[in-house]
Amino acid sequence: MVGGIAGRRPTAPRELALLAELLVHHGQPVTIDHVVDELPALSATRQPPHVIHTLVSRLRKRLADTGGPEAAGLLVTFGSSYLLRVDDETLDALLFDRLIGEARRACASAAAVGCAALTTALDLWRGAPLEDVCCESRCVEAERLRLEELRAEAVEERAELLLTMGAHAQVASDLMPQLQRHPLRERLSALLMLALYRAGRGADALAAYQATRARLAEDIGIDPGPQLRQLHERILRADPSLDVGGLSTATAARVALAVPVTPRARSTIAGSRPGLTRAGTTPRRLRVAPPTQRDQRSGRN
Repeated sequence: MVGGIAGRRPTAPRELALLAELLVHHGQPVTIDHVVDELPALSATRQPPHVIHTLVSRLRKRLADTGGPEAAGLLVTFGSSYLLRVDDETLDALLFDRLIGEARRACASAAAVGCAALTTALDLWRGAPLEDVCCESRCVEAERLRLEELRAEAVEERAELLLTMGAHAQVASDLMPQLQRHPLRERLSALLMLALYRAGRGADALAAYQATRARLAEDIGIDPGPQLRQLHERILRADPSLDVGGLSTATAARVALAVPVTPRARSTIAGSRPGLTRAGTTPRRLRVAPPTQRDQRSGRN
């Protein structure tokens, strides 16, 4: 499609080559010298300018045969240059570019909206949940844990959205204290590693992995899960798919960060309250009320 007029495709190799050269410079004048430089088949002729002029005439005739004089007028001469007038509604390649751009802007907008909502939710936090409630209620303790887990998931989801928006340095800055607060969350570690790597801090990304690896071994005696190990290996070999341009940004983030909060990490929740302590301190143990005499008589413990 040229100028919205469907016509027979030129079959002569030189006509096709010239048409392609004009199309890729849509809306811009193309000089005869440029065409000669770009198309060796024309430079090999005795009189390249004359050959180009003949090819232009043939292209105009094809346009006129298909769409009339108005269509032929799409190929304009400017001195020693030629210009093919097309826009993104009449050339499918330009239309494709425009639609892809619109789709990406829509995705970015959706990411921005989601990120703003998560930020608003996280801004509601002023400290540990129910920290002023000093009771032995298991239900209260369970709610504390639920809220802390939800908060940690929101932090991770917000970080992933920010990564898709290219805010790598911000994610790295935001997640460093979060990982100190939740050192056993492998997905959080993966997000931080990717953010550091994309921010040009590959050595810090590798150091973050080693810190998580050491903490997992020290606290619960396990190694990092396979997804986190694979991300570490991909950083070591500078896997292009981890870069913003390697895949689409959203896809790269999801592929690279397919690190769930594994049951291994969650198993520590039964004995501690992750995220409720300051960095460098030991998480407090769950407080479980001792059995009463009535419980002991009924056989409960």
